[in-house]
Amino acid sequence: MDPIRIVGVNFSNFVQSALLALKEKGATYELVPPPSALEEPAHLALHPWGKIPVLLLDGAPLYETTAILRWIDTALPGPALMPTDPLAAARAEQWISAITSYLDIHAIRQIGSPMFFATRRGEAFEPPQAALEALEHDLTVFETALGHGPFLGGDAPNLADLLLAPIVNAIALMPQTRPMLYMRPALTAFLAAVHARPSSEGVLKKPA
Repeated sequence: MDPIRIVGVNFSNFVQSALLALKEKGATYELVPPPSALEEPAHLALHPWGKIPVLLLDGAPLYETTAILRWIDTALPGPALMPTDPLAAARAEQWISAITSYLDIHAIRQIGSPMFFATRRGEAFEPPQAALEALEHDLTVFETALGHGPFLGGDAPNLADLLLAPIVNAIALMPQTRPMLYMRPALTAFLAAVHARPSSEGVLKKPA
């Protein structure tokens, strides 16, 4: 099978989620860099809202991370990345929604991304207090959810875990948020379990 083509950059948490899913399936992939500006017509032809990742299937784009993850799980051979039990599947959907609707906003959109671009400009960045407080709440919720871990899916990761992993990894890499993570043993164990899996190699930077 030819490598699966993903348009994106390797520091995007949603791109990382797609790559983790492909590696969990044992699939080969090619990471295709997008235009330097995601608002360029060439990229808008792939994703009308100018986002990443985009999965290229026979040249036709499939966009939105959860749709891409669903395709990876159902179209490719390898271990299932969603439970078959109806309640367990619904729980996974619950966490997928919570991660994309809350945790990603507070950890990445309000802290991580502004910090990244400020650093590139050589500027200091202080995370907004409201974002830090929201992130504290989010991490408390996920600390409880991982109490029977190491993953939200139990002994093996599901799609919710693959969305969670890059965000938790980013939190561990940022000095302003790192202590919030490592004071929580279940989240610390989750991150260690993520990095113990071969799928993390070459996708997630391991925190020092």
